[in-house]
Formats: sequence, structure tokens, C-alpha cells
Amino acid sequence: MSVVNEVKEFYSNDIVYRFDKRKRINFGVVVDSYEGSTDSDEFSILQKGQIRVWWLNSSRESVWKQNKVRLMSRIVIPGDIVRRLENGKETQRGYCKESKQYATIQIVGTDRIIERVSSERLCTVTPFDTNAAVCLGSKYGRIQGIDQKVTMQSKCGSTVEIFSSINHDIEDYWLTKRNRNYFESFYPGQEVTCTPNSLEQPSWISRSKAMKRSMQTRQRFTVQKVEPTDIEVAWYDSMSSVSLNGIKAEDIKKLHVIEPIENAHLELAERRLLKLSSSDNLIKKRNWIRKQSALHQPELHKVLHIVNKTSKKDRGPKLRRPSLLSTCVNTNEPEEGWWTEEGEEEVSDNGSSSSSTSVTRYHARHFPPKLRELVPGHTVAVEVLCTDSKATIVWQDGTEEKDVPTTQLYYSISLDDHEFFPGEWVVQEGKTDKLYGAIQYVNHLERTAAVKWFTSSEDNQKPPQLVLTNEMSVYDLRKHPKYSFRPGIVVKRIPVEEDKLGSVLDSCPEGYVVVEWIDGTQENCWPHNLELIPETIDFEYSLDDNEDSAQVSWETESIESVAGDLTDETTLQSMAARLDFVRGRVIYLKEILKQRNTSETFSLLKELLMIYDNSSYLDKLLDTSFFSLKSRHFQVLLSQIKEKAKIYGVELRGRLFSTVDNLGSSSLRTKKP
Repeated sequence: MSVVNEVKEFYSNDIVYRFDKRKRINFGVVVDSYEGSTDSDEFSILQKGQIRVWWLNSSRESVWKQNKVRLMSRIVIPGDIVRRLENGKETQRGYCKESKQYATIQIVGTDRIIERVSSERLCTVTPFDTNAAVCLGSKYGRIQGIDQKVTMQSKCGSTVEIFSSINHDIEDYWLTKRNRNYFESFYPGQEVTCTPNSLEQPSWISRSKAMKRSMQTRQRFTVQKVEPTDIEVAWYDSMSSVSLNGIKAEDIKKLHVIEPIENAHLELAERRLLKLSSSDNLIKKRNWIRKQSALHQPELHKVLHIVNKTSKKDRGPKLRRPSLLSTCVNTNEPEEGWWTEEGEEEVSDNGSSSSSTSVTRYHARHFPPKLRELVPGHTVAVEVLCTDSKATIVWQDGTEEKDVPTTQLYYSISLDDHEFFPGEWVVQEGKTDKLYGAIQYVNHLERTAAVKWFTSSEDNQKPPQLVLTNEMSVYDLRKHPKYSFRPGIVVKRIPVEEDKLGSVLDSCPEGYVVVEWIDGTQENCWPHNLELIPETIDFEYSLDDNEDSAQVSWETESIESVAGDLTDETTLQSMAARLDFVRGRVIYLKEILKQRNTSETFSLLKELLMIYDNSSYLDKLLDTSFFSLKSRHFQVLLSQIKEKAKIYGVELRGRLFSTVDNLGSSSLRTKKP
């Protein structure tokens, strides 16, 4: 029986595959499924048995029947609640204690593939990431914003420095070849394209005559250096008090970072950095696709043993000394089998896609560049083509199962308040005494749980005292209001100590929590000696201090009506209020956009317009033009929301939408003096 018949449900971020008309394997990622869809748009709503998939060989999403695709891998991260599904049986649940992930990656800018690379070897392209937990001495918080100074060099030798926060018209060279223009971070060695004359506030270190003559032409640059210049952090003074401050340049190097647990797990087409090893085998992408196509074809399962035993001729060269490597992989002859990910696009089985077509299109092939010296110790940028994941699961009955293929697991999304797991902290329902318990195991059919009960001493440095162990109904228990130490969550020590920031590895039934600190050491900690670092920050901005006069409308019309009457003091108050509003909405949108919920796209665009409109008023107060209506990015945003509104039949009114038509397309090319 093939894998597709065994998959009962698909989820977002599942890696799937299918075969095209030429029997070649194509990998993709599930964007949305019928079970998890919240989209109410009649044009994009999914039917039962359908999933929305983005394929690596395509630049758009398309709708497919579940029985037409097969599951390759499922992302299960520590702390996730999962179960196995069996027909007619109520199966127990479990939590993921740890997981292992191996990826097949392609070296960016080449047609070379490396198989089964551990995710531990693949580093993120930037050391700092939004929402990452950080500590600076005895201060703890999460990153809210990052600005970087990027040094780029063109082919003619010209060098320029720019700031990433204000330059958005830069595209990744290799992604544009596949109609994928969006990238998240700059990194050294990255090849990008831009029009030099469109750069905002560039600082030219050197500029050749050739560059001066071609400032209006889109050109190719290589990123030489990326330096963080401004990092904004939300510091936690306590669980209920948060302050937002920037990090001084001299303190950035002292900043210790714990990456979000999501970063430890790979997504399809994600960019990472890999330090090459002598054990890495380089194979051509053409040969790898042939191998995978043969390996996963259902009718060829009987001869898998032949496919797996590849000859020495088919195996790629191992990395070795530079002189030997150059004879193996440095070739000037174009590879006939090379193609980009846009090699072929097909319409899904029901003909549904974001821009449907009725024919199969074969695009021109792009030949790879010359391979540079790929030697052990050299760090290269790579892109994830597919993954294989296994997890260690702690089941409710207390048993631990290792190396479970994640394709056998299903997320347990709807949990009631009485589903407990070994090591989880609880208190008795309706009681307020100092007793708290650690779950030992759960009988999911009888709905009972064995609990070890502890009491804390007044001295927090002493371990808690074990009172008794008993078995009771789960309905007599509730989750502990403070002790929620699941794997992957970030904690700090109490009382506060410098650099004592870490992530939870496991919460044990014995009554302690295993924590790995930022220096790499592990420690068994009592729960009363730990405090959670909240995963998200909820800034509540209001103007309640003066309800009669400070109820400022955020509509542009009212902005213009009062702008001329502002005194200096009022101007400063209005500016501060609007800055708080803009900052709060941007932080909110960052969190929402991470969830990639396409059903909220239209409302999010409206939120962005509101932010831009308030920012344009700040421009007026500060005598700047960062958010001018003639801004190219503002025009793009307006055109997107107008297009969406036209599709949904929504009429847009107001000064913004009448102004954009009067500006004319020529305004997009207007350059500030």
C-alpha cells in the first residue's frame, strides 16, 4: 500500500511530493488544508479532501486533491502534542521531547546536491532574529526590531554601504531566476540585484566610472559584510512590566541570543549556511532527481534494493584537497541536465491556481555558473530541497518512544483542559493551598492520573518537599497557573543572575525541570527557581490619560483638520502617541504575518495603510519624506489593496485612493533630490 493511502490528514508546512507528466518528482509544501482552513472567501475556500500547495518548481500556489500527493515529512517540534490515528480506536496522546531532522540541500548558485545533512549543521543566515530571546547581563527580553548595515560590491569593483531597513528594492539574484523575489535576510556572499540610483541613503566607498554611467541600470552585487547597527529589545522587568529600548552599538557584541525553537527546524526552500565537511558527497541535481523519482515511484517499490545500491560512478565526489576537487567538479562545460526550479509548471488536477492556465509550459533552462573551490571548512549558502524528520515522543502512559517517523504522527489540535502529560505541573481543582503536583502518567481511557504532590519551602533555595503520591480523576486537577515548562520554552533563573537565560529540554515527573543555559551547560532546576520569558509581547497602547482631549482619530481627514492648530507641546504629545501607535501595530502585524494566515491578508493590508498614513503625518511634523505618497513602496501597497478590493467587490473611499490615481505612474520613478 502506498504512503498516500495511509495519510488521513494534511497540515500546513507538511512537505509533500508528486510526479509530473515526465515522471519526475516534484517537492512542495502544504500552505493550507481543508481541516485547518479558516478562509471564508468563496473563491479560495477549500473543499473536503483538498489542500493548497506551493511547489518548488512553481511560483504560485495551487489546489490539489489529497490523494494526488504524498507525504514526505511533517514538522514536529519539541512541545508539540501529537497522536497516532487508528480507525475505531481512541488513541493516547503524547508530547514531543526532542526531534531530529535531516535535509537534502542544494548549494546556492550551483547544481550540486548534498543528501542527509543534519539540521544541527545548518546555521541561520543571521545571528539575530525578530522575537529571539536575549540577555544582556542581568536584563532579559526579546528582539523586536533589527537594522543592519550591508556592504555590497559590484562586478566593476564599486562598493556601497546601505541600511537594510530602508532599502526594499533589492532582490536575491538566484531567487529572481525562479520568480521568487522575496528574501528575509542579508548574509555575506549573497548575490543580489538592484538599481543603484534607487538605493535609499547609500554611502559609496568607491564608485567606478562604469558605475557612474549605469546608475539607472539594474546591476548585480555581492554582499561583503553585514553588521547589525540597531537592535530594539523589549526588556522584561517582570511578567507584567515591559520596556522597549535600543541596544547601544558597543553592547551588541555582548548580547547573548537564544534562537526561537522554530529556527532549529527546516522549512522547504529555506536558506541556511553550511560549513562543508570532508564526508560530504556532492552529486548533480539531475542525478539526484532521477534517483528520487525512481525511489518513490509506487510501481518500482519491488526494485528499491537495486536503486539504493548506486554504483561508484553515480556517486558524487567527496570533498578533498583543492587540487583534486578542481578536477572533479570545476568544469566549464554546461550541464545538459541543469534546470532551475521553474523547469516546468503544471496546472493542478482541478485546474485551480492563483493564475490558472490550461497548458503545460516548459521554460528555458538556465545553466549553472562555474563552481568555485568547494573545500572542507568553507561555508556556503544552501537551500533546503526536502527533509526527513524523526521525533522522541513521551506518551501519556509514561512510556518514551524514540525515532518515530513524523509521517506517522498527527497534531492533536483540540485539547480540553483536562488532558495532562507526564511531567506537567498541576494543582487541585478548587483548592488554594501551597500543594502542587507533577503528573507521573495518565490513563487516557479511564481519565485518571497519578500525581506526585510537593510543597515549597519558604526558602526558595531549598528543594520542595514530597508530600504524597496518589491517583485521582483528571477532572479534579487543573494546570498550574505559573509552572508551564514544556520543551523549547525560554526561562530565566530566579533570583536573577547574569547570563542565566536558557531553554527547557524537559519537565520531568520527578519534580524538576531540565534547562540548557546559553553557555551550553545543563542543569536540573526546581520550578520555583525559574520564570518564563513570554513568547510574544502584547503592547497595549491607549490614550486614557486624558479621555476628553486625547481621543485622537487615526483617520487622515481629521489629521489634516487639526494639523495647523497644534502648539509645540501638543505636537510633541501627538508625535509620541502616533509613534507608539505605529510601533504597536507593526509589532502586532509581525506576529500575525508569522502565522501566514491567508484569510486575513486583506485586513492586514488595511492595517498597513493605516500605519503608512500615520507615518506620513509624522513626516510632516519632522519635515522628512520617508513616507511620502510618492514613495514607490507606498504605491505598491496601494495598488495591492486596490487589486484585492476589486476582486472582492469592495469600494474604497478616502483621500488616499483618490490621490494615488492623480499621482500617475511617472511618480514611481521620481527621485528625491
